[in-house]
Amino acid sequence: MTTEVQRKNVRKAAPALSHIAGDHELVLSHGNGPQVGLLALQAAAYTDAEPSTLDVLGAQTQGMIAYVLEQELRNYFPPTERFATILTMVEVDKDDPAFANPTKFVGPIYPEEQAKKLAEEKGWPFRKDGESWRRVVPSPLPQHIFELEAIKALLDLDIVVICTGGGGIPTLVTEADGKPFLSGVEAVIDKDFNLGGLSLGLDFKRSRQLAFMPLAQPEVTSQHDAGKQQGADQANQQPAAMTPLFVLERKWVGFQLI
Repeated sequence: MTTEVQRKNVRKAAPALSHIAGDHELVLSHGNGPQVGLLALQAAAYTDAEPSTLDVLGAQTQGMIAYVLEQELRNYFPPTERFATILTMVEVDKDDPAFANPTKFVGPIYPEEQAKKLAEEKGWPFRKDGESWRRVVPSPLPQHIFELEAIKALLDLDIVVICTGGGGIPTLVTEADGKPFLSGVEAVIDKDFNLGGLSLGLDFKRSRQLAFMPLAQPEVTSQHDAGKQQGADQANQQPAAMTPLFVLERKWVGFQLI
């Protein structure tokens, strides 16, 4: 999960990604679970201010991970290749059943008494995770990628796009003064669901290609467990290869590092 390990993983993937980019439009996305967890721990350690909310932490990880991605790929790709990182907000439904039944574990583990105290002070729901307790948050389904048209426009200019990191920043849309009003929400979006929406939104008939990069989760083996980190003690290993993740009408090809 260190920055250097992430850099090494990007360098390992760079030759394959460069080959793809030579013949196709290329979109890169990434997970952010380990990084969000680290930021949450850092925030909890500083007690003189309220910790940042999950939507803000997600935005932070989009910037920090994309910075490493873009910099290392620029070091390998031809100097004429152009890159752009898009901070990506994703609409979720305020009536999604996930908000009434939070199940996604986030942040550090706590002993039961401390978990109860935090639940009273901050209104956070907790569930037992093994012998300890952890905060749980909703994981609503993605509805709409706000920056989709901007992503399309950049691809039309043959720019490599990095977007929808960590499933996107969960965003609610309400109405204020007769117009839409956007606000972040304490939730996490399943990145696999959102990548499926991204692939459809980008029109796979145009032979666009997507590469999904969990930079510090080497034991991912399928689309369904793409967000799970198996074996925390091996988290600093490098992913072994890039393999096909899914194909839609043989036009859109998804890739995942394992």
